[in-house]
Amino acid sequence: CIVTAVLLVLRPTFFQPVLFPLFDLSEGAAYAAGCMSLLYALAMPLATSLHVTHVHTTVPDADIHFPPIDPAIWQAVSQSPAETDPATGLSYTYTTYSRKN
Repeated sequence: CIVTAVLLVLRPTFFQPVLFPLFDLSEGAAYAAGCMSLLYALAMPLATSLHVTHVHTTVPDADIHFPPIDPAIWQAVSQSPAETDPATGLSYTYTTYSRKN
């Protein structure tokens, strides 16, 4: 049996870990993927900046999705030149966004 701890702290003064028993690694990976999508969605309204790696490809069966970056709320303040990963051939850029006032 594999047991992992998933901890989400929304208030720094409140700490209560919750344990979820996971019986195999594929179950754990699927659970973690769902959690990451949820964490992104919960954190975006609280964030003042975003540091995003944009990978220039489409993955039809992707299991983690970052919420859309609304240009009415976020402004790109810097972006790296496109680079290509030599191992995968994938192009990517790093972009920093700042929340508009």
